[in-house]
Amino acid sequence: MSETVRLTAPKRLDLSKIRTAIPIPNLIELQKRSYERFLQMHVAPADRETAGLQSVFKSIFPIRNFRQTCSLEFVEYTIGNWECRCGELQGIDNLRSECKSCGQVHQEPEPRLFSFNNPFGACPRCQGFGNTIDFDLDRVIPDPGKSIQQGAVEPWTKPRFRAQFQDLKRFALERNIPLDAPFRQLSAAQRNAVIADTRWGGMDTTESVAAELREKGLATSALGLAGGVPYRRYQALQHALPEAAWVDLTAELGRLRWIKSEEEMAVMRRAAELTDLAVAALAEELRPGMREIDLLGVMQAAVQMQGGQVELCYLASTPMQEPNAFVPAQTLSERRIQAGDVVITEIGVSWGGYAGQIHRPLAVGTSPSAEYQQLFEVASEAYYRIAEAIRPGASEQEVLAAAEVIHETGFTICDDLVHGFGGGYLPPVLRTRRTSHGPVEPFVFEKNMCVVIQPNVISPERRMGIQLGQLHVVDDDGLETLQHYPLEFIVTGAA
Repeated sequence: MSETVRLTAPKRLDLSKIRTAIPIPNLIELQKRSYERFLQMHVAPADRETAGLQSVFKSIFPIRNFRQTCSLEFVEYTIGNWECRCGELQGIDNLRSECKSCGQVHQEPEPRLFSFNNPFGACPRCQGFGNTIDFDLDRVIPDPGKSIQQGAVEPWTKPRFRAQFQDLKRFALERNIPLDAPFRQLSAAQRNAVIADTRWGGMDTTESVAAELREKGLATSALGLAGGVPYRRYQALQHALPEAAWVDLTAELGRLRWIKSEEEMAVMRRAAELTDLAVAALAEELRPGMREIDLLGVMQAAVQMQGGQVELCYLASTPMQEPNAFVPAQTLSERRIQAGDVVITEIGVSWGGYAGQIHRPLAVGTSPSAEYQQLFEVASEAYYRIAEAIRPGASEQEVLAAAEVIHETGFTICDDLVHGFGGGYLPPVLRTRRTSHGPVEPFVFEKNMCVVIQPNVISPERRMGIQLGQLHVVDDDGLETLQHYPLEFIVTGAA
C-alpha cells in the first residue's frame, strides 16, 4: 500500500537587527498570486475575467484569412491536471507531496516553471513547444522488401527530397549499412539507425562545447572557429580550454558556401519556382485600394500550401507622376495602392533553407509613364550587359565595365548591383565604379556560384527609381537564369 508524505514549506525567519517600519511582503506569494490571476486555473471558463491569459486569447481571436472566407474563434482554454508517474497522486491539492510508489514530487509553482525560455518546467514529451511530431513506420517503409537503393524509405523517393536521399545513402555507407539488401533483412540496429549526435546544448552551450571537446581528446588541439563569436563566449572557451590553439576559419568555411552542390541546386531551383509563383500571384491580384502590407499576404497565400515562406518582401509604392520612392523599402507600410502608382519590389521565397530572388516593377492600372519606361530600359540594358559578362573565369572588373551604361545615360544606383546568394548574402558584393564605398576586392567567378543581378537604377536627385533583376547560377557557358517569370515592366490592377 502506498504512503504519501506531505512536504511543507519552511517557515520564514526574520534575522534583521533593525525593526522595519513597513512589513516586508512575501514576494514569492505575490508572484504565485500573479500567476494564479494570469491563468485563472481555479475559475470555470464561463466565469473568467478578461484578464491574463483569457485577455490574451480574446485580443488575438478571431483570426481570419486574407480573403475573409474563414475564421478561427476562441471558445475557452483548459489547463491539464497534474498527476504523478504512477497515477497514485492527482490534482493540485497534492502540492509539494512525494509519492512513495514512484518517488515523484510535485513542486509549487514558481517563475521559472512559466518562463518560455527555461526548460525546467517543460513537458518531457513536447519539450515545452506545445506540439509533438510522430511518424508511422509502415508509411515510411511501405515495402520492406525493397533496399535503400531501391527506395525503401518512401518519402525520400520524391524528386524534391533528392538531397535527403543522398544524405541517407552517405550515412548508410559511413556505418556499413548495405544499400542493396532488402530492408527487412537489415539488423535491428541498422533499421533503427538515425543520424547521431543531435542534442540539447544545455543551459551553458559554451561549457557543453568545451566538455565535448575534452571528451574527444581535443582539449590541446588546434580548433577552428568560424563566424562572429561573442567576446565573452570566446573568453569562456579560452578559460575552459587554456591549452587549445584557436584558428579563424571564417574565410575558408565561407568560401565553401560560394560553390553550390547538386543537392543545393535542387533546393534552390524549387525555391526559385515558388518565388516565380509568388510574383505571379502579386501581378494577378494587386488592385487599387490594397495596402502595401496586404501584398505580403497575397504572396504568402500563393506559396504556403507548397511549403514556401516569403523570406524577402521589400517593396515601395509611389505615384508615377509625383514619385517619392526610389528603392524597395524593407518595412511595409499601410499606404493604399492607387491607380497610376508604381510598385518596386524585391521578392524572395525560401524552401528548404534556400531562397529565390526576383526584382520587378509593377505599374498599377495604367502603362508606365515615359520617365519610368526610360528607367526600365536602362535597367534592362544594364542587366543584360552584366549577365553577358559573367562566366567562369570572369573578373569583377568585367562586371563593373558592363555596368557603366547606367552612368553614361545619366542615372546612378542605390542598392548593390550584383551579389552572391544561397545560404546567405555572399561575395562578390559589387556596386558600380562610381558608387563603390571603397577599393573593389578582386574576384573571379566560378562554375556553380549563384549570383543575383539587380540594377536599382535611380535618378541623380534620388526622386525615383526601379529595380530589375533575378537569381542565376554560373554554368559552363555563362549564366543560367533560375527565375522564369518574364523580365518585364508588369502592368496590373486593371478594374
